[in-house]
Amino acid sequence: PFSEEKIRENKVEYVVCAAHFAYNVPETREELIKNWHQQQMMCATDSRVDIVGHPWWAPWYPDNISLERFYDSNGVMSGEPWFDDFKVIPQSIHDEFAAAVKENGKCVEMNVGFFYVPIYTDHFKHQYAEYIRSLFEAGVPITIGSDSHTDYLNYQEQSAKFLAPVGFTA
Repeated sequence: PFSEEKIRENKVEYVVCAAHFAYNVPETREELIKNWHQQQMMCATDSRVDIVGHPWWAPWYPDNISLERFYDSNGVMSGEPWFDDFKVIPQSIHDEFAAAVKENGKCVEMNVGFFYVPIYTDHFKHQYAEYIRSLFEAGVPITIGSDSHTDYLNYQEQSAKFLAPVGFTA
């Protein structure tokens, strides 16, 4: 809720903004993808934002009743909206997002905690690492963080399991 003036007054070094939930949309794959993309574009174009946090990583948990259907019996997100196959998100959406991030001088956060939590399949984690790498190769600056929720020191070894195969190194 801070204005740019308040951000300066409070000497905020940088602002991380991220989509965390889909709001007021039908729970279909297409509508959830569309809504998530709209939220990410808002983050990418807002002048107050420096870093767009964890694009397409949804930290939804099983206690969110409306999203229960996205979890299997083991509490793993392995289906819709994009957790069964990240490639269901059209490349044009990724291209539009990358262009907006670059045009507006933002960075994208790679949340290393994502590679640690057990609610995503290894398949999805590999696809997500490839996506982050594609942003990097498109010229999008990538930051490493935890969405400002926790430290990320304990996640390095687990993250490397997914990031090294796509070309990220220490």
